[in-house]
Amino acid sequence: MLTGPSINLFAAFLTPYTPLGGPQVHYIPRVLDMSGPELLISTAGSLETPSEQLGAEMRLFLGIYGYRKPDSRGWVRLLYESLGDYSEKNHGIAIFKLATSLEIACENAVETYLNGKGVSPRLGQRLLRSGRNWDARLGRLCDIAATYLEPVELQAFEKSVKDSVKTIRDYRNAFAHDDPATADYKAATEAFVTAFSIFWAIERTLIGCSNG
Repeated sequence: MLTGPSINLFAAFLTPYTPLGGPQVHYIPRVLDMSGPELLISTAGSLETPSEQLGAEMRLFLGIYGYRKPDSRGWVRLLYESLGDYSEKNHGIAIFKLATSLEIACENAVETYLNGKGVSPRLGQRLLRSGRNWDARLGRLCDIAATYLEPVELQAFEKSVKDSVKTIRDYRNAFAHDDPATADYKAATEAFVTAFSIFWAIERTLIGCSNG
């Protein structure tokens, strides 16, 4: 049993345990299913796996990542789902969910900022609806995030916003429109690296707004 009802798992990593000086284990462990309370694992041998090792018990190092459902905002849960897809090598849907999470988080940060400044909810919603494309969302965040970021953080954030057009948005659009140009591991990795600086700016903005 891995978790209670309030914990949702989104990724697991398996590494065969090979003691120093002991026999080498030539197995390839893989997670088959982690949607329930237990982890379903499969293993496969390689061309180097001795026949006497087939069917033998093996020891694993196991790393599991999860989050508490009630404590997580909607965009956070979607980000975790994208990380789960990334770990399963579903790169296209991982970037799509990552991009959607990022857009929702941007809207959340801007709305929190406007509420904190006393802008009426009606006017705030009008401002948010004035542009719902990628550039508009990140542009609004850029206008306010600089207030809450240190110079080094701001530099990384501005670079990530500029890079996000090619590393995140274009792949998101390609996936949404069934473009045959699919994302690979390198593209997905670059997308997450780009996004993390933006998420950091969002978190700093939310914290700054809550502190007045």
